[in-house]
Amino acid sequence: MMHKRVKPTTTTTTTTNVVIAAETVLKFRALKKPAQLAVINSLEKAFWNWVENYPDEFTMLYQRPQADMAEAAEKLFDLVDSFAESAKRKAAVWPLQIILLILCPEITHTISRDTVEDSKANKKLFLDSLRKALAGQGGSKQLMESAAIACVKLCKASTYINWEDHSTIFLLVQSIVMDLKVDRRRAHTHTHTHRHTHTHTHGHTHTYTHAHTHAHTHTILIHTLHYTLYIYLYI
Repeated sequence: MMHKRVKPTTTTTTTTNVVIAAETVLKFRALKKPAQLAVINSLEKAFWNWVENYPDEFTMLYQRPQADMAEAAEKLFDLVDSFAESAKRKAAVWPLQIILLILCPEITHTISRDTVEDSKANKKLFLDSLRKALAGQGGSKQLMESAAIACVKLCKASTYINWEDHSTIFLLVQSIVMDLKVDRRRAHTHTHTHRHTHTHTHGHTHTYTHAHTHAHTHTILIHTLHYTLYIYLYI
């Protein structure tokens, strides 16, 4: 007898995500570093695929927050946050961390305040680090690129959420866009100077100063990211 294949229900897929996150928290520390990085990449893809393939279920998190999902996502966030001890590791985990925050609407709302409780301080610090990296203050090209990826994912995720849900995620996206506009203006005016000294045959010395536009990786990235966010937000 043939059985019709049934698409997993909201409860099934959400529960699966909770189980995956919980299992990772239990076993992650026992893995070797290459395996840990592989797990981080796989989880980021898995959670993002869930958001894209089951947008209605994802949106439901913002209408009826689920404690199990939020708890599992927060524990996993804290775990990989402690793993990210170096700039290279931070760059590897930021795309996963932004998705884990997106899965926790109440936490995202909480860390939007000026002061937060100690258990949430690392989430607020994470967002501050993203902003600094986008502004070229992270001290690493890898961090800048990872921050750009994370912000694009944040922006894209916001397009699945209904404005009527009054989610803090929209305010976060808008504030990042405003930061990018400031960075773009700075990129246009950022210059460096070269001094050239020339001594004439008569013994007179003249120093010439030339200002050149400093077009570097940060400038290109800011323009690209701003354009990408514009596409997601307004098209």
